[in-house]
Amino acid sequence: MISRHFLQDLSRGVHVDRINNDIESGIRSGVTVAPDLFINGIQYTNQWSIEPLMAALSTNDSSNEC
Repeated sequence: MISRHFLQDLSRGVHVDRINNDIESGIRSGVTVAPDLFINGIQYTNQWSIEPLMAALSTNDSSNEC
């Protein structure tokens, strides 16, 4: 069930500025599709399977591209 508070916020555009800021930030960061994943501020572009993801998460060298 959709709450009254949610509908009121939606009709007033309460979150429009935040959404637009998030979109602009994503564009500046190189996001071209959603969902997109960043690990330690680096865009992850490898396969979305467990082994490559775990390797990217466990690396301590933030200078390596994901």
